[in-house]
Amino acid sequence: MKKIILKDPFISERSKPQNIKDKDEHLFKHEYKKQFNSSYYLVIYNSIIVNRFVYLLKNLSFFTKYTYFSKPKFSRFLKDTYKNLFRSRKSSIIIKEAIWICDDKSSVYFHWLFDALMKFINLPNEIKKNQIILPKEYCIDWIIEFLEYLKIDYFVLEPNCKVKVKKLYIPSYTAPSGNFNKEILIDLRSQFIKNYDSEYEYITNKKRIWIDMKKHRRPIENILEIQPILKKYNFEEVVFEDLSINQKIELLHNTEILMGSHSSGLSNMLFMNKGASIIDIRDPNDNIKNAFFTLSSELDLKYYYMEREDINSNIVINPNKLENLLKSLL
Repeated sequence: MKKIILKDPFISERSKPQNIKDKDEHLFKHEYKKQFNSSYYLVIYNSIIVNRFVYLLKNLSFFTKYTYFSKPKFSRFLKDTYKNLFRSRKSSIIIKEAIWICDDKSSVYFHWLFDALMKFINLPNEIKKNQIILPKEYCIDWIIEFLEYLKIDYFVLEPNCKVKVKKLYIPSYTAPSGNFNKEILIDLRSQFIKNYDSEYEYITNKKRIWIDMKKHRRPIENILEIQPILKKYNFEEVVFEDLSINQKIELLHNTEILMGSHSSGLSNMLFMNKGASIIDIRDPNDNIKNAFFTLSSELDLKYYYMEREDINSNIVINPNKLENLLKSLL
């Protein structure tokens, strides 16, 4: 096994939210400046992959750091180990070289974009010519669309089927999830918008987009109350799940404000131009879920926020607070 350094340690400095209040500094101040370790990739010889499980037989090495989003409980690890080692079927498939970028959060839109794809983008070009191993559970339409859009070759790993890879490349996370190496992030963004004008001043139809969450597991409880406000300020309600990648890029490339409740839909700010604005409707008094704050800063977007109401864990937006924010911004 070999470990090759890709990027040196780096410091990330973030711009404060545009509408920061003194009473809310504690939500963000620990994010203003952070230092991160180097990124790298491993080269592993004669590994076995089954489902989301990568291991070496000769010394029983389990690469849990690269297959689980966070360290699993020991009981879960034992259960997964038993299932993958002893209840899977053998296969005659041997792959000469391949890449592993998935973990158990990779089917989540945000984590696919900014954890899995960022790992891939960070690899040297000669390595990126190889297939990624894609477990069958991740053969979701939108994931396949991203792979085909970026011309990333992939091998579908059938459930409970063991495959031997003679030479496997496993890239590390480019930063802890919710943080970003700006150089790699901009590289990822450029892969999507290279066919579009990148200068914000060329946008003639500046749209305002509200992320419609009717397909979300936690829709907004009082959406009917806030729809008149959205209409008043010319916000278009968009269901991103219904759009192709090209449709998302074309829409957001011409968007000056993207607003929505804190959810994966805000990940689509990746396709916006510098200087555009984000409005993140956050959980109340939450100083942990700052991924969209840090992402907007690294993308040179203007970040605004407001807190939703805390009513029985439902998403409720105060109409007066929303209108006051939009008045001050527009």
